[in-house]
Amino acid sequence: MMKGLASVTLLALSTIAIALPAQEGHELEARTHRDSNGACGFQIHKSAFGIALSPGKFDPTLCGRIISLTRGGKQAYSQVLDRCDSCGYADLNITERLFTYFSSDLATPITGDWEWASS
Repeated sequence: MMKGLASVTLLALSTIAIALPAQEGHELEARTHRDSNGACGFQIHKSAFGIALSPGKFDPTLCGRIISLTRGGKQAYSQVLDRCDSCGYADLNITERLFTYFSSDLATPITGDWEWASS
């Protein structure tokens, strides 16, 4: 299990993504994701908790890995389900449902921490 916390910023926009080494700090963009099959082959619904990684960080071996996200005393676990082709190298995107677990204001960035919850 890889440990270490990374500070993150969550920003609502419109798609999903996840999975990067926790030693690096990353900005996240939470986007609404249309129901589809992701790069990992999982059916993704906008009502699910899901993360997508940038093309520079995405590797199929990371599919299904669990990440723990924390913010303001709340914690959520989510799987890497997809690749975000429009993301910057260090960006993580998360589904709208996961974002709204932490904040009801999709237009305002939020900060938090994340770490790999499993190997």
